[in-house]
Amino acid sequence: MTNKFFPVRWIAALMISGAFVVSACSDDDDDNMNPNPPVTSTINETIVNDTSYSLLNSAIARGTYADQLNQTGSFTFFAPTNAAFRAAGIDQAGIDTMSAATLNNILQYHTVNRSVSLNSFPSDTMSTLNGRRIYFSNNANGRFVNGISVSGSDIAASNGILHPINTLLSSPTGSISGLYSSDTAYRLFNAAVVRAGFVDSLNNNGRYTVFAPTNAAFEAAGLDAAAISSFDPDSLKTLLKHHILATPYYNSDFITAGTSPTLMDGSTLTFSGSPTGVQLTGSANPYSNVITTTAGTTYNTTTTNGVIQTVDRVIY
Repeated sequence: MTNKFFPVRWIAALMISGAFVVSACSDDDDDNMNPNPPVTSTINETIVNDTSYSLLNSAIARGTYADQLNQTGSFTFFAPTNAAFRAAGIDQAGIDTMSAATLNNILQYHTVNRSVSLNSFPSDTMSTLNGRRIYFSNNANGRFVNGISVSGSDIAASNGILHPINTLLSSPTGSISGLYSSDTAYRLFNAAVVRAGFVDSLNNNGRYTVFAPTNAAFEAAGLDAAAISSFDPDSLKTLLKHHILATPYYNSDFITAGTSPTLMDGSTLTFSGSPTGVQLTGSANPYSNVITTTAGTTYNTTTTNGVIQTVDRVIY
């Protein structure tokens, strides 16, 4: 009579093989259910694979910056979109005429040797890979770098984080004093700084905001070149301190009803909205408007030691 039952050793073998199948399926399920698979693309590889960065990719290739963005590390790269390059007047033909050194300097200013996510976005100053400062801000208006909006979500790479930006960052080339002293639009402000013996203070390694009145603003206050040349230097220095903050402020940092102390002890400026932009109220004058005509020219001008804003009245 034939035995209708499997031998015990067959049953054991089937149980063992079944265990392997279940285990393998379980491992596959775990892989498929992993919500955060490891990121393997570097910052450079992420840019290469995204057509919205085609001009940036060309700049990286011509500037031989790919090696930097492929390096092992933990970087933050503010990635200018095609729109950012075009807004700066740089198209493919323009990139093709730029030297590798120039492009590398631009790209280095967009790179920080630290991973900065949107959740940990600071209000602080950091050094970029070209050695110049970059100014981070996180306030009620949003997250900004040099006054430029940083929004969306983090783009993770194996060696850091990308943040798309729609404006090209401009690496500063001079100090506050150096920039306004060479610009005739600030002729009387510069004369006041020189007369007050304040040049060295605005050349040092601080992080200032200077609200520089126009020539017309000084003249409206009775401070033409002759008046400034005969003004008491200490009194003039006191006047200038009302125009200077010890923290960099871009337009994006002006929060309605916000206040900030000036370099003059006991003096503060109050920020408020106006039909034309931002108004500053000092202790005596009604208000001064922050002039916003061209970014990097009359407002949000980044320097090696802070920011220059232009105002239409002398602040008291």
